[in-house]
Amino acid sequence: LAARSGLRIDASAVKLEGETASLKLESGTAMQALDLLCAGRSNLSWEWKEGGAVKMTSSPHVAYPSVYSGPFKVYISSLNIVRHTNFKETTATLSLGISTLYETHLNPMKGVKFEFGKGVDDTGSELSVETSGEQIQAGAGGWAIQVVQGALGGGGGGPTPDASAQVFSVKGLAPEAKSIKSLPGTVTFSFPLEHTEISFESPSRGDTKESGDFVFRIEKIEKNGITFKVSSKKKDGPAIDMARLLDSESAKAVDDEGKTHKADTLALAQTNEGGMVIRMIGGAGGVFGVESSTETLYRATFSTVKGRDIETFTFRFIDRTLEKVVPFELRDVKLP
Repeated sequence: LAARSGLRIDASAVKLEGETASLKLESGTAMQALDLLCAGRSNLSWEWKEGGAVKMTSSPHVAYPSVYSGPFKVYISSLNIVRHTNFKETTATLSLGISTLYETHLNPMKGVKFEFGKGVDDTGSELSVETSGEQIQAGAGGWAIQVVQGALGGGGGGPTPDASAQVFSVKGLAPEAKSIKSLPGTVTFSFPLEHTEISFESPSRGDTKESGDFVFRIEKIEKNGITFKVSSKKKDGPAIDMARLLDSESAKAVDDEGKTHKADTLALAQTNEGGMVIRMIGGAGGVFGVESSTETLYRATFSTVKGRDIETFTFRFIDRTLEKVVPFELRDVKLP
């Protein structure tokens, strides 16, 4: 498999003495082959590692309902169904946690956009999909943000499946349905093509920089972080998805001794208007925006600065992107 795919596969952590496995795959991707290799085994799974390597692990393989499209994978990572009766009528509500994965030679920006067509369950009932709150995805191992209507701790409902999933509510499910027969859609990935380096020399509160239709303003400087605002000059224009505009790995600071510090995190630092609450879920790193605002606050944190003066603060702003629309259709998904 390594020879065919060109991947570096580390199997040092697993012991399968005396066991063999075979699989037949006419055509497909490395991810699909790895899933097939591990399918049905209680002690063999795999994960991506830094640098694009694959690490085999001695853990159960989870057979998520999955769709493969070239180097992309779309899968249901959690499913929550509630069947309710008042002894007069029965209803069913369904939410899906949907995640994506991609082969590591790709480097899309953090944040994807889902759109769904009309689905159908096994009774013939037509299904439609809407967001349960709205969650902006991190890709592999970054922050995820769930936007929930109402006060913090209220609304939302249901568990968050994992840090890379978006949670969607499915409408129209028949109470007696045993499976989703078909659920089509597309997921859009964005790839950066051009960027501008935004640099603040001797940053202080109120300093501003501009790039195209956007203004960047320093709002607060603390011992271990800088808070800045990103605003669109087009106040009456469409809402801005900042997840696609800021390079989450680029924020850096240079202290008064000339030492460079990479930001620990670059993340949202606000509660939006209209009662929308931002919750941080998952690991370190990643930057995300909210599609309902043309003005967003971010905070870059630097644990290694340790109180020294920051002489330069820089990050990259994405000017132009390439969008890749990946179609998928989830079929015959069994419901508990």
